[in-house]
Amino acid sequence: MWLAWRSGDGQELGTAKETVLPDERLMDLEADIDSLADRRRRVGERSSRLRAMPGSYVTWLNTRAGGRHRCPALSFLWQDQRAESHMSTVTPTVPPQRGEEELSLHNDWFPSGWMHVLPRHHALLLTMLFGTATVRQLRGNLDTLAVQVFGDEPGRGISAFGDEGLDSPLLWLEDDDLEYAESPEDAAQIRADAEEHQAWFEAALRAASLPVPSTVRELAAVMESFGIVQQSEGRWSVPYHLPRPENVLALPDEILARLQSLRRHLTIEPAKQALLSYLADSLGYPAAVSTSLDRLERATGCSVDELREALDYLADEEDYGTKLLRGDPAIPVRARDLAVHARFQICMDWQQINENTINVQLG
Repeated sequence: MWLAWRSGDGQELGTAKETVLPDERLMDLEADIDSLADRRRRVGERSSRLRAMPGSYVTWLNTRAGGRHRCPALSFLWQDQRAESHMSTVTPTVPPQRGEEELSLHNDWFPSGWMHVLPRHHALLLTMLFGTATVRQLRGNLDTLAVQVFGDEPGRGISAFGDEGLDSPLLWLEDDDLEYAESPEDAAQIRADAEEHQAWFEAALRAASLPVPSTVRELAAVMESFGIVQQSEGRWSVPYHLPRPENVLALPDEILARLQSLRRHLTIEPAKQALLSYLADSLGYPAAVSTSLDRLERATGCSVDELREALDYLADEEDYGTKLLRGDPAIPVRARDLAVHARFQICMDWQQINENTINVQLG
């Protein structure tokens, strides 16, 4: 079974095999890629290169077309570290040229929430370094590992970490981050947010009696102490499930709420995608539809509880322009309060939905 990867308005952007790529994970991924890839704004230019298989790693085909942050040919391939057959299907028969290797990123990186806790840019690069070392079963110290994975060509390779390689200062704010600022006030807020992020992260480390990193190398050591990566006799590996930040550090309530929201989104994503696909493909993008939970259960294959969560999520999020109504006159209702056979209306603003949604659809 193949999944078609489509934009909200139905434009096919690519295909994926037997997997689901959640909106929020993709949006987070795109935000991270913005530090590594061309600064192309249109989702389709990047996402059209997606392909996938089930498993525990995402592999990035990195062609390194000049510039330390440029990865214009991104290809994503899920592998299962527990199945050698999966490994062999993605291992090149001809050794890749340095700087053109496949870089692997553990697909538990996004659900784990570490991207909201660690300095985003350097943590992502290190996670790719550790994931690639795991897939390739590489050995050596951190410097050897970095050269094996990223290469050592001047202006490329390990300079992705900065001008001083692994000894480069940690970045809490990149110049690229300010491209999103629409006014001087926005830019000031972005800087303030970065300073606040650094402050609470360092405070959490001190509270846990852990060293505060100032370089990429020191961040790698901290990530190892968290259990994000392990090494034994020079061999590096990433655990099948990454530790959760809140189990390692005492985090601010705001960050805990953000992690909870992220995981809720990932939990309801399959039902939400199935629901939107049914409404769009089977019913033809209706502005309103009268239905019931048991009807939707039969149509989507999702459980009633999953549908309740997905419907209430769509109604709660302003980006989706969705309302749940019942009665005459119609009044707003919550899906969690509806009986299985109760009729209700789903009212949708498809223009708004299409602007804010990437659908994964059965092909």
